[in-house]
Amino acid sequence: MKSASIEEIILLKNCDSICHFETNSDYSLDGNEIASQISLCIQKCVNIQSLKLNLSLTNLDIENYNLLGQRISQLNNLNALEIYLYGNKIGVQKMKSLLENISKCQYLESLNLQLSQNDLKDQGCSILGNSISSLCKLKFLTIDISKNYIGSNGSQNIGNSFINFKKLKSLYLDIGWNKIGDDGGYKLFQYLYEINNLSNLSLYFSGNSITSVGISKIGEKLLKCQNLTNLYLNLEMNQISDTGVLKIVSSIVRMSCLKHLNLNFRDCGITDLGLGQFGQEISKIQSLICLKLSFSSNQINLNGAVLLSKHISKIKRLLALKLKMKQLLFLKIFTKFFNIRACQLSKEYSKIVQKIYKGKYLINYELKI
Repeated sequence: MKSASIEEIILLKNCDSICHFETNSDYSLDGNEIASQISLCIQKCVNIQSLKLNLSLTNLDIENYNLLGQRISQLNNLNALEIYLYGNKIGVQKMKSLLENISKCQYLESLNLQLSQNDLKDQGCSILGNSISSLCKLKFLTIDISKNYIGSNGSQNIGNSFINFKKLKSLYLDIGWNKIGDDGGYKLFQYLYEINNLSNLSLYFSGNSITSVGISKIGEKLLKCQNLTNLYLNLEMNQISDTGVLKIVSSIVRMSCLKHLNLNFRDCGITDLGLGQFGQEISKIQSLICLKLSFSSNQINLNGAVLLSKHISKIKRLLALKLKMKQLLFLKIFTKFFNIRACQLSKEYSKIVQKIYKGKYLINYELKI
C-alpha cells in the first residue's frame, strides 16, 4: 500500500508499506481530536516518505503541536512535507514547539509551510528562519507568511536562513500584506543570490509599503541571481511609481537565462510614461518564451498601452503572453499591431491565438479586460 487515510491506518496492524500520508481538516470535529489521530497514524507509519497535513482553521493546544512535531521528526525516510495552518492564529510559542521538531528532519528535500494569518510577527520569523536554516538538503521550498504583522527585522530573519540552502532549486515565498518596507525587501535578498542552483523564484511583496527606493535595492540584489530561468514578482499595491518599475526592469533585463517572467504591478502608481519605458526595456530580453504582466489600476491610457504593445512585439521567441489591463481599448490596440488568426471572447478573458506581424507566433494570448 502506497497511501492511506486516517481511518484505514488506525485499523491496520502493519503500516510498513505506507509511504504517503495525506489528511484534510474535518471542521465538524474537534481540532485536538484530529491532531491526536494524525499523531497516532504517523507513529504507526514509520516509512512515510511524503506527508501532507491540512490543519487550517483548527484550534490546537500547544501539546498537540509539540506531539505532531515529535512524530514528524521521527520519520527517518521523510523527504517531502506539506503543512497547512492557514488562519490558526497560533502565535509564537505553538509555532516554536512545531518548527523546532521539524528542523530535525535532515533528509527533507521539499518543504511547504502555509502559515498565513498566524500572528507570527518578527519573533515568529526568527523562530521560522532558525528552524528551516538547518535543512541543508532542501531543493524545493514554499513558505506563505502573509498577513502576520511582520516588519523589516522579521524579513531579515527569513533572508538570513537562505545562506544555508546551497541545493535549493525552487523558492516560493509569500510575505505579502505585512509591514516590511524598503529595508525589509532589501534584507530578504541579502543572501538569496548566493544560491547558485536556484532557477525558479516566486516572491510576493503585496501591500508592504515598498517605494521606488526599496525596489532599486531589491533590483541590485536580484541582478546577481543570474541562473534564474523562471521569475515571478508580485509588487501590487506598493507605491513604486514609474521610477521603481524602471529600476526593477533594468535589473531583470540583464538576467540572461530568463525564459518565463511574471510581473504584477497592480496599483503601483504607474503612468503612460513608465509603461512605455518598461516596454522598451522588457523587449531587450530576447530569451523570453512566456511573459505575464499585470498593470491594472494604474494611471495608464492609450499612449502607454500603444508603446507597450509595440515593444512586446519585438520579443522574437515569445510564445505565450498574458496581460491584465484596466483599459477596454487595449484589445483594439493589439489588433492594430498583431494579425489576429483566431479569437474567442468570454466574460473575463479574451483568448487569442495570433500571428505577430513580423511572422513570429504566439501560441497562447490572454487579455483580461
